[in-house]
Amino acid sequence: MHSAGTTKFEIVEQSTEGTVKPAQRDGAPSASEADVLAPVRVEERIERALGGVVPPDKLPKATEQVLAVVAKEFFQGPLPPPEQFSQYDHVLPGAADRILQMAESEQAHRIFWEQTAIRAETRSSFLGLCFGFLALVVLVSAAVACAYLGKDALAGALIGATTLGLIPAFIKGRGLFNWFDSAKQQPEAPPPQKRKPQQNRRTKKTSR
Repeated sequence: MHSAGTTKFEIVEQSTEGTVKPAQRDGAPSASEADVLAPVRVEERIERALGGVVPPDKLPKATEQVLAVVAKEFFQGPLPPPEQFSQYDHVLPGAADRILQMAESEQAHRIFWEQTAIRAETRSSFLGLCFGFLALVVLVSAAVACAYLGKDALAGALIGATTLGLIPAFIKGRGLFNWFDSAKQQPEAPPPQKRKPQQNRRTKKTSR
């Protein structure tokens, strides 16, 4: 399961027409290089912007406070965030397709073992009910034979033991079939979705 936290920085400047646009310089790096160099560049620009306002001894602390106010995005699921798929393909062509195949294979493996466990549990319980029914027939037959031979006390003991053992087995059997029906009617889990950031969630600190 991938969990990714991304931090986005953007420095803007006011153009002559009055619109806000990203600040650029001649020879600026490409988009991929800008993503890597963004934290360092942002810190330097913040220090230059605060240089004439904040005293030099308080400049590092003020810079850290400004860097703490950033937009954070949290994603959790079996796959990386969709925005990172193109980056995986950029590093290794076909990596995104391989990640999808890995997730599909893992899901198929999990579903197979869940179905196997349900079948094994159902088979075991069914065999237990069958053997319990055979034991019931044997005990009732023995009780009838004892009553026919005039051993009423032994016949009553056999009937009592049969009744005490039959009621819990019947209750457990009903519970098992109810659980099996609910398991068959349970809907499939929805695909992973983006989660909104929470204040109490532990986030990754920005590296400088």
